[in-house]
Amino acid sequence: MSTATTHIKTDKQLVPELRFKEYEGDWSDNRLRNLLSEKIANGETVEKADFGIEESNFYLVQLNDLFKSSVELDVAELMKVKLKQNAKSLSLNDVIINRVSINPSGVAKTSIVAKLPIGLNTSFESNMFRVRFQTESIDPLFFCCFSLSSFYIKQKLALAKVTNQASLSQGDIGFIKIPFPSLPEQQKIASFLSAVDEKIQLLTKKKALLEQYKKGVMQQLFSYEKRLYEGELRKGNLGDFGFFYYGKGAPKTSIVEGAPTPCVRYGELYSTFKEEIKEIKSYTIVDPKDLKLSKGGEVLVPRVGEDPLDFANCSYLPFPNVAIGEMISVYNTDEDGLFMTYYINARLQKQLARMVEGGNVSNLYFRYVEKIEVEIPCVEEQQKIIGFLSSIDTKIEAVNNQITQTQTFKKGLLQQMFVAA
Repeated sequence: MSTATTHIKTDKQLVPELRFKEYEGDWSDNRLRNLLSEKIANGETVEKADFGIEESNFYLVQLNDLFKSSVELDVAELMKVKLKQNAKSLSLNDVIINRVSINPSGVAKTSIVAKLPIGLNTSFESNMFRVRFQTESIDPLFFCCFSLSSFYIKQKLALAKVTNQASLSQGDIGFIKIPFPSLPEQQKIASFLSAVDEKIQLLTKKKALLEQYKKGVMQQLFSYEKRLYEGELRKGNLGDFGFFYYGKGAPKTSIVEGAPTPCVRYGELYSTFKEEIKEIKSYTIVDPKDLKLSKGGEVLVPRVGEDPLDFANCSYLPFPNVAIGEMISVYNTDEDGLFMTYYINARLQKQLARMVEGGNVSNLYFRYVEKIEVEIPCVEEQQKIIGFLSSIDTKIEAVNNQITQTQTFKKGLLQQMFVAA
């Protein structure tokens, strides 16, 4: 950061480690309650019957609106609701703070009201507070940026009361200590961090558009509306093009850092891997003779899940001698394994969903999966499809790396640009 300098902080100084070079001197600090222009306000109680009716007279900010927002409140998809005419409303530069959450880390999330929808006033529901600062002392956007710092998070976790859920009272919020510099320095910090946030949002949007494009292309390629090679399609069942077996062992308790045998566990098919496994993340201490080891080129199909539509989360395993854990169906094929992975994920989601068994936890047995009818192109077309989709995946991965790097950069700024009083 070219316009910032590093300061050495003593115990008596309120000086951040990283600061814009045109500013100097100690910061001030005060409790939030002493920096308000009016009392903290609770939100409105709303009944389900009040939503979306003809008499609706307010837009309403709900918890999901707050949690999908960054430091600036996202008002693009607010619902309409009928409230009493004197219901509390939001104005520009108000700060919204949630007072309850399932987890302590989720309480006291903040967003500034930077814009409002047109046509109706906007209110907020009862599990939130409205905070109005003395804007001659505190820039509201600066406060929202400060709420991402470790000092703010440490305070809210210490104040949160936990029973069935975590909660904070008006008094708790008011007790939070805010270190702050002069208003111009606050505004510069807020503007700089907002620019970083905007970059993250643009990159996230770019990634979503690429993923949407990939999904559309896959629908065309695997329905064969779009052909990359003119060849004959071979029809049959999945079992005609390969065979299945189940993985074995490698329970969670056997996963130890430094263990000798690489392994893939079924949960990683949902949470960690995309279509191609490029790096093994887990290692097991189970004796290899008690495991099912890969030869390289297998398609891994989850055998257990909660939502029947989630079973089309297959991954291609290119590496040999990797233990394949229980609750994974392993598909061996002479076709290109990566192509078959793309094919199953893109085209067979509904067929897999129809074949699951069970209640809260669904099971997918390969004796059913191998009977699914498929259409498979020649190897040349398989390879062209893989090349096309892999190029999109490379772009998505590059954007995702940019997001991660920018988030890491932002995290470092938050640690250094704010004072822990």
